[in-house]
Amino acid sequence: MKKNKILLFLTFLPVFLSAQNDMDSLLKVLDKTVENYQHFSQIKEERIDKMKESLRIVVSEPQKYDICGKLYDEYSSYKSDSALIYARQKLQIAEKLNDKRSLTDAQLNLASIMGTAGLYKEAMDILMSINIAEAPDLKAYYFHIYRTIYGYMADYTVSSQEKKKYEKIIEAFRDSLLVSNPPKTGTHVMVKTDQLIVSRQYDEALVILLNYFPTIKADDYHSKAIIAYSIALAYEGKKQRELEKHWLALSAINDIQCSTKEYISLRNLAFLLYEDGDIDRAYSYMKRSLDDALFCNARLRTYEISRMMPIIDKAFKHQTESRQRQMIITIISISILTILLAIAVFFVYRQMKKLAVARKNLSMANDKLNMLNHELSKINIELKEILREYKPVELSIEKIFFSKNAKTAINVAQVRGALIQESINYNLEIFEYTPNEVKLAVTGYGQASKDQMQKMVKALLNLAEIPKPDDTADALAIAICHCNSAKMKRIYLKQK
Repeated sequence: MKKNKILLFLTFLPVFLSAQNDMDSLLKVLDKTVENYQHFSQIKEERIDKMKESLRIVVSEPQKYDICGKLYDEYSSYKSDSALIYARQKLQIAEKLNDKRSLTDAQLNLASIMGTAGLYKEAMDILMSINIAEAPDLKAYYFHIYRTIYGYMADYTVSSQEKKKYEKIIEAFRDSLLVSNPPKTGTHVMVKTDQLIVSRQYDEALVILLNYFPTIKADDYHSKAIIAYSIALAYEGKKQRELEKHWLALSAINDIQCSTKEYISLRNLAFLLYEDGDIDRAYSYMKRSLDDALFCNARLRTYEISRMMPIIDKAFKHQTESRQRQMIITIISISILTILLAIAVFFVYRQMKKLAVARKNLSMANDKLNMLNHELSKINIELKEILREYKPVELSIEKIFFSKNAKTAINVAQVRGALIQESINYNLEIFEYTPNEVKLAVTGYGQASKDQMQKMVKALLNLAEIPKPDDTADALAIAICHCNSAKMKRIYLKQK
């Protein structure tokens, strides 16, 4: 029944939007769309599952190449980690096919998703290795990726000198894109109007954009989201705030409908609403933006949101304090009637408790976000130093299962993710073992205690004492398990 209501809502959405000029009505539509974001994600996941099933069935390399390309397209603005996997898989198949155009296309996909993930150096290295003359029909895509990555770098840099340098490079690639894309195409419109907006020719840009927007297909949510955002930028330049908010809301609705997780509109709209005093909506939209950016692993978007979150946090706290003051006034006002006073006290106590919990959770979420940025950056630097110094070829790691301690699970998952990602970047072969497999390999008994494991590690490695801390002993046990497994594999292959 709920699914039918959502479908009915979506069916009449275009008619509803065209009939409503009031910003409040449009925001209510956006509220409903944000509330039903899981429905749109489910549609995308079902489409992805069908593609994965097709990939398992097909046997020819060209078919696998095409399906990996489609999976990459689905994941590119949805989940960058998965997009990176299929970009690498597509590149491997292209190398087997030994077709220069296919290889170039796969390399461009890999460079593009690395840019989204914040791996700018790696992305630029790939782009510089490409001879685009071997695939002239991909020039537009090639220039687009260059322009996008330099755009990320311009947004990220804290140096005004570097920012100006990147902006000059971006302008050069805009010119290349205009030459590479035929007039009246969507890409040409986007690049041309972007150029006009940067040069503050807002009216000229709006003429092109407002004429082009109605020509976009009804189900092309992604294009509508991009063009609506460009229109919002033009109105921002003209200082027409209400129209800017209107088009940001339209862009955000289309972003969510196409299950894009790497977006800007909803976040920018949240900040405008915060300035207007609509703190609840601002917090809701910003939280949705943060959750989507983390899900997608879009580093630039996460960084941008993390800079805005403390500002909204401060406003939310201020609003909380205002509500508390109103409650106190309400208590004083109704103190004459004892019965009503008792009810008011109970109501205020309950509300204050909820507000305190909300304030605490908001503060903790902000602290954890800052800690996450610092910890992951530190881990990445340390891992790179270790990999460069010892030059390992294989990584053995324990499969961890948590059923109770969610906090520990999140911390370990962060470190494991950083370790595995960096190992992939260095082309290490990765092996995973369950705790029982490690215990069995070290002690011969899959249910061995920690003390038994530590003593056996000491004995096997002929150590003077049990390694400390416990994590060191666990790491040595995993290494012993991997060595035994690798040794048995070599013996088996030799006998075979």
